[in-house]
Amino acid sequence: MTFRPVAALLVFAAVFVPVASFGAPAGPPVPESVTLPTKVVKGEAAVGTVCLDQVVTEPTEVRLFSGNEFLATVDPSVVVAAGEQCAAFTVQTFDRFPTIETVIISAFLNDTFADAVLAVIPAPGVDLVEVTKADVNKSFTKVTIQATSDEPGAILTAFSAGVELGVLEQKGDRYVGRFDLNQPINNVEVVSSLGGCAQRAVPNGTSSNLC
Repeated sequence: MTFRPVAALLVFAAVFVPVASFGAPAGPPVPESVTLPTKVVKGEAAVGTVCLDQVVTEPTEVRLFSGNEFLATVDPSVVVAAGEQCAAFTVQTFDRFPTIETVIISAFLNDTFADAVLAVIPAPGVDLVEVTKADVNKSFTKVTIQATSDEPGAILTAFSAGVELGVLEQKGDRYVGRFDLNQPINNVEVVSSLGGCAQRAVPNGTSSNLC
């Protein structure tokens, strides 16, 4: 019986710990995310957003950087207003490349970076293609390819070392194909009728790259 008051006090203390000690981020604000459109036509501007990990109590300047200022530029910084967590900024692209190019846009504050990738496309309607799978069987006689396109109506054709393997069949939001091989291959390239192109190493590639 003598231990019950102590137990009750411990329970009371656990229940009434101030809420602020749980939810508030520790330390100064830092960039949590940078959000950009998936793509923008070269020469046009895109609007991005940088968000911090907490609402700020006073105006807070966040530095901005472009990974390729020949392709796209941003203002040196953007200010997150007091009482806000996010701020919008503009990315200006330039008409300097005939192909799809990507640029990394970064935000920096209190020794912390956040970034996002923006694709700069040469014309409206050009799609972004991703090769999500490129597997060969053990004898290198067949390859299985899966890919995606972000524009409707695309026709995707697979190649290897310049030799056409075949047209991928659209199944929902994916394109798939299984093709015979006459010899071992090192990579596959998927070309879209809408202008997009992506490639992936075979057999050990883990990511898709624009081409």
